[in-house]
Amino acid sequence: MATAILHPTQQDSGQIFVPREHGATAMLLTPFFAAAILLRSIYWQEVVVLIAIVCAFAIKDPLVVIARQRLVWKQPHAETKAAVRSAVIEFWLMIACGIALLATRDWRPLVALFAGAAGFTAVAVRLTVRNRQRSEWFQVASAVGLSSTSIAACLAAVGEIPQWCWMLWLLSAL
Repeated sequence: MATAILHPTQQDSGQIFVPREHGATAMLLTPFFAAAILLRSIYWQEVVVLIAIVCAFAIKDPLVVIARQRLVWKQPHAETKAAVRSAVIEFWLMIACGIALLATRDWRPLVALFAGAAGFTAVAVRLTVRNRQRSEWFQVASAVGLSSTSIAACLAAVGEIPQWCWMLWLLSAL
């Protein structure tokens, strides 16, 4: 099989950052869709929060590349430019989703959810750059954080967290 060597500008233009953690993706989406089904109605805010959730999950990989370029790598890497572009797009998508949600729902629980997601992403990036993302405590924290999408679905759809949602979150995290 032959391989073509591309210029860095050509190489980074085709770089797409797609999360590779299939188990984490399932832990993220399963509680969300379970809550959406249990709500028994379809709300447009659920689609908005789903986009925000996917972007918040997907932005980790470009942020890891950016952090490694800044803190670890001595030479510029070709994928850094694509990582910056991807992170900027995902960031603005999350901002637009956040504005749409804040315009239609009570802002207090949403801000707490947004802050938790941002904090968890920062910790995940830091641990990945330090190659500590497999530690047991972080795996437990990941289960709790990723399964909180059930809460996001309820807050976006009806503006409150029903009792059954807390149990769904607990069972999903376990």
